[in-house]
Parts: sequence; structure tokens; C-alpha cells
Amino acid sequence: EELLETIRMLTHKKLIETQELYRYLYAHDALTKLYNRHGFNERMDQFFAVKQKGLALIILDIDHFKSVNDLHGHLTGDAVLQSVGTAIAGAVGERGCVCRWGGEEFAVLIPDCKDLSAETETLLGIIRALSVSTEGGQISVTVSVGAALAGNTGELTAIQLVNAADACLYRAKERGRDRAEQCIL
Repeated sequence: EELLETIRMLTHKKLIETQELYRYLYAHDALTKLYNRHGFNERMDQFFAVKQKGLALIILDIDHFKSVNDLHGHLTGDAVLQSVGTAIAGAVGERGCVCRWGGEEFAVLIPDCKDLSAETETLLGIIRALSVSTEGGQISVTVSVGAALAGNTGELTAIQLVNAADACLYRAKERGRDRAEQCIL
């Protein structure tokens, strides 16, 4: 009977560990270890559920990323994605949450954001300062940034915030890349 209880406890412990691992894998990007779209959407829903004031959504798109893969290969492209993700996460720290939005895009949520321009300029500067080591030398990258600030999440939807940040990102690309465009909702 003691043996059965020990087996039951070990089995239960293993089940809990497996559930935690599954939950982590479901919500995180394998390459960058950042939130993936699922995990990020869950966090955004949490912010909207508490009627967050001053919620910033910042979307960053690596400029001309296809040429990095074409010229240097996909392993170098992966290294660039990891470096950019690490740099963004380091800049944001505990103040917000960072996600690999998809492909070469990253997204950042910052609750209680006091100065959207300062946030986007900091991120632009950190990425400009990055230098990724490759077999063929150093690669520098830039990003285009679209940012939207929700004065109060009780007055709009998450989709409206995403669409606004997306429109700003499109404008940043249109106006020459390596820059930020923003709006306040």
C-alpha cells in the first residue's frame, strides 16, 4: 500500500510538471523564448479585463529581414531574431510583456505607459546599437515601429488597439523605415 501511494504521488507530480511544460510551450516561442501570439493575447486580455489606463502596444518589424536570410542564411536570421528579442525584452524588463508576434515582428505591451515617444525611441536606439556576430562579420539591423496608446482599455477593444498600432507600423515603413509612428486612442 505504501508503494502504491509513492507511485501515485510520483505520477501526480509528473502530471503537474507535464501540464506546466505544456502551458509554457503553448504560450512561448521556441526560438526566442518570448511569449508567442497565444501567450501575448492572454496577457492582453488580462489587461483589458482590468480596464487598464495608459496601455501601450508597440509593434516592431525588422527592416529588410528577408535579405538577411537570403544573404546570410536562416541560421543567421535566427540569431538576429534571438538578439532582437533579447534586446527588446531587456529594454522592457518587468514593466511590460514582449512577444514574437510572428515572422520578424515583435510586440510589446506596456501598462501605465507615461511617455510613448520615449518608449519607442529607446527601442529604436537599442536595436540600432545591436551588432549580431556571424561567420561573415557583424550584422546591424533596424526596425520600423508602430505604437498605439489606449488612454483607457474600457473604452475600446484589443482589436482596435492592434489595428491602430498596425496602421502606425505601416506608416513607419511607408515613410522610410528605421523610425516610429504612433497614435493615441
